[in-house]
Amino acid sequence: MKKEISFHNKFLTLRLEWIIGKYRFVPSAMLPFSPNHILTQKRRTEVRLQKSFVIKQNSKVSKD
Repeated sequence: MKKEISFHNKFLTLRLEWIIGKYRFVPSAMLPFSPNHILTQKRRTEVRLQKSFVIKQNSKVSKD
């Protein structure tokens, strides 16, 4: 029984290490639980809107 528990704990810690390792190279702004996340999302949306606006303008120009 004790062996089983230690195996389970080992598995959990490995899993945690893997999850942490996955996010280690990701800037904190990308993490959903980071305070910067909301700001980053807002900024991304703004950039996306600007890009689509520019594309619309370019397509208008090319039609003429």
